[in-house]
Amino acid sequence: MITMKQYMAVKQAQRQGLTVSAVAVKLGRDRKTVRKYFRMDKEEFLRYLDRMAERGKGFEAYREDILEIYRNHEGRVVYSSAVYDYLHERHGELPGSERTLRSYLAYLKASGLVGKGKGREYRPVEPLPYGRQAQIDFGQETTNIGKVHFAVVILARSRYRYVAAQERPFTTHDIIGHLLDAFEYFGGVPEELVLDQDRTMLVAENLGDLAATRAFADFVAEQGLRLWACRAADPESKGKVENSVKFVKTNFFSSRMFADFGTLESDLRKWLLRANGRISQATRMIPLADFEAHEKPLLRPLRASVFRSSAGARPRERRKVDQQSLVSVSGSKYSVPSPYRLSEVEIDRREGFVRVFDPANGLEIAAHAESASPGAVVTNAGHYGDRAAASHAPRRAAGPASRRSRLGSLRRGHLDRLPPLLPRACRPALPALRLSARFRHPGPGAGLLPRKGALRRPRPPRRLHGAWRRPGGPETAVHGRSESGEGRPSRTADRREAAARRLSARARRGRQARRGRSMSVVAESARKLETLSLRGAAASLETLIERAQGEGLTYQAFLDALVDTELRDRGDRRLKRNLAMAHFPVHKRLEDFTFSRVKGITKRAVDELVECGWIDRHENLLFFGPPGLGKTHLAIALGQEAVKKGFKVCYERMTNLMKILSRADVSRSAQFRLSRLSKSDLVIIDEIGYTPIERNEANLFFTFVSELYERASIIVTSNKGFESWAELLGDEVMTTALLDRLMHHAKIFSLSGESYRISSRKEG
Repeated sequence: MITMKQYMAVKQAQRQGLTVSAVAVKLGRDRKTVRKYFRMDKEEFLRYLDRMAERGKGFEAYREDILEIYRNHEGRVVYSSAVYDYLHERHGELPGSERTLRSYLAYLKASGLVGKGKGREYRPVEPLPYGRQAQIDFGQETTNIGKVHFAVVILARSRYRYVAAQERPFTTHDIIGHLLDAFEYFGGVPEELVLDQDRTMLVAENLGDLAATRAFADFVAEQGLRLWACRAADPESKGKVENSVKFVKTNFFSSRMFADFGTLESDLRKWLLRANGRISQATRMIPLADFEAHEKPLLRPLRASVFRSSAGARPRERRKVDQQSLVSVSGSKYSVPSPYRLSEVEIDRREGFVRVFDPANGLEIAAHAESASPGAVVTNAGHYGDRAAASHAPRRAAGPASRRSRLGSLRRGHLDRLPPLLPRACRPALPALRLSARFRHPGPGAGLLPRKGALRRPRPPRRLHGAWRRPGGPETAVHGRSESGEGRPSRTADRREAAARRLSARARRGRQARRGRSMSVVAESARKLETLSLRGAAASLETLIERAQGEGLTYQAFLDALVDTELRDRGDRRLKRNLAMAHFPVHKRLEDFTFSRVKGITKRAVDELVECGWIDRHENLLFFGPPGLGKTHLAIALGQEAVKKGFKVCYERMTNLMKILSRADVSRSAQFRLSRLSKSDLVIIDEIGYTPIERNEANLFFTFVSELYERASIIVTSNKGFESWAELLGDEVMTTALLDRLMHHAKIFSLSGESYRISSRKEG
């Protein structure tokens, strides 16, 4: 049985021409049930409700027992299953099922004999301060392209929301990425985050103490967030989050079909802009306006995140770990911890490093400097710590460790000269041995000990066929002279060369340290620029500093470049914002318009209009002609050119403009749109004359045009000439006054020719 509200929904869908199957999917009901209500009219459905109310009268003999149960538990919720079990224990076989008893209890409650119980008591809650709290929850919906998983992040006070979707279930790393996207979309970070008890974020809760997963705990600490968790299995404690998920399901997914997932994401972004511009039933305010005016200035700046891949970084790739706990990347092999042997991991290559991540939780499990030579095996001894795993370690990784006996003659006085990769706890255990001057610091991934032969004394030069040659040396000589004309190299020269190499290495390490300090200073400066809302300058600061150092820019030139970058970034953001607020239904270009098939307008005339001087002079453009000639195309293309030149533009069809004007007194969304129209530099009114206009709508339209007169420009497209406007508006005097204002400073184009739609159909 369904309620009256559901019955009305079924009949409305039937009037819209939906099939029984489509209605069943939409309402989540069986097709047979929906088909039954398709055949009922309203009177039959009411009689059906009365019959259903009479069901369960077989329990009339147990009325006193049922009333006694409710009297003994007055003020508390009593479940029908508990009543059924009690009656079954007391009287044995009952005249109906538990569902029949529920119908009888509904009859008693409707008659007032049984109360519903107090249940949970509610009281009004004071609204949270702006910038205090954001909430996140997840949902999934089955669409024509398969199951879609989505996340909703909403600011608790303004109800400004962000929605992200993906084709697979969420992992911890996915959630962190979507939260970073949401905070970038909001332009800042709130103080606390409310979330459901999801295993991808929270491991457990103990008397209010939350145990988050390692990656999510690192993210929360990085962004300085406080965590609050909803009560488990209690949908009433989730409030705004649950309502937002339901809103996305019913408002976005319920009536849309998608060509692919890319189309879904594009439609979702467009819908999100419209959804945030509608009045909220909870706050009775428009979330976008409330957010921009009150909440956005109070959000904290988003901190640079280690979970965000750098620009241009390649996406992570999945690789299989072999039996020796090695994963292959670009011909070289890199070790991972032994527990990941024969499993899949994710690889991220950037900034000269190969990082390995656990695909289940997104945690980094290994990091190596990327090898320049293909075929190398780069290992970390810590990945083979246990004995069982050590037997599977690759031989090349175990090679340096097998040469530890070479350190048998080291002297304790030289132990501090060992490379820093060797643990300090191991140094006192090493026997005395003089450290050779040829001992070199191992490179990344080369193991803890020096290469083979590095600890041997340099062999003395030997005479070969009358020539002195140093083993491994670049010079050869004949009869005691080198090819360069010099004699046998002296030991003093060798010492000088070694000292020069040490000084060079020391200088290189100093430069690297200074560069690290300068990079931290650059990051701090970028954070300060973001605090001042100079996002463009913050994003390009590092690049500009490198350019200034390379080209030797002066302070003035560097400052000019930084300011120019910020201005360009603000201009790009302003352009995107104005294009979105213009509400253009499609994107049109003047290059796509064929002037040869239309009479009444030339390319030269349109090129003059592109300069937009007529907008500065508050002139109007009027396009008249039959359908299919490109009037809307020209209007939208000129409007987009005006947006690029920095003008505020609004596009509305005549039918939608009438709705906005008539609802402005009762709808906040209509007030918001009308305010935007009134503040625009150019208003495009399309398709005047296609639908009839009532007298009160004509009066509102005349008032609207009068307010824009000589203050903003108007583009009008119509399929009716001036002589038909009096019949359209219903008042000849008002029509004359309206046309007088439109035509006073106007350029009129009367188009003629064959419809583009008809000609393209003929050609096809």
